[in-house]
Amino acid sequence: MKKFITLLTIVALVGMVFSGCKKDDEKTDAGVTRDITNKDWHGFMDTYKKNGSSWTSLDERSYVVLRFNGAPNALVGSGYQLEFKNANMAGDPSDRSPFNWAIANGAIHIAYTTPGWSDVWIDYNNSVVSTTTFSGDMYDHNEHKYTFLFQQGISIDWNKYFN
Repeated sequence: MKKFITLLTIVALVGMVFSGCKKDDEKTDAGVTRDITNKDWHGFMDTYKKNGSSWTSLDERSYVVLRFNGAPNALVGSGYQLEFKNANMAGDPSDRSPFNWAIANGAIHIAYTTPGWSDVWIDYNNSVVSTTTFSGDMYDHNEHKYTFLFQQGISIDWNKYFN
């Protein structure tokens, strides 16, 4: 009986320890917001088109710089996106797009305020989001997939492009 009580106590303690643990790879809305906001992200974005049930080969490659503005732990905010022809960002960007964003239920929704741009979403549970890297896939309603790999580290004078 003493062994049974000891075993039962050990099982109960192990259960309490593991029930209080959170999976390391679980991403919360507030945690993702904290990692992506108020930083300048830059890198390549590749665009693919839907062809039946699969994605076609690379349709376009752009060098993109973007910023998600927001208060700490906010789940909504505004932002900016610039597209350049290459990584040296020489000359004027080929596109300038302000946007509003919201994060909920595992997705970052981006609504562009520029006419003609499609709203997109990122499933961040299938993305890499850290303090220095942001990568994954973005989708729009026109059956396009945008694969991106962004790094933090540059600083953009956003007032130069958006007043």
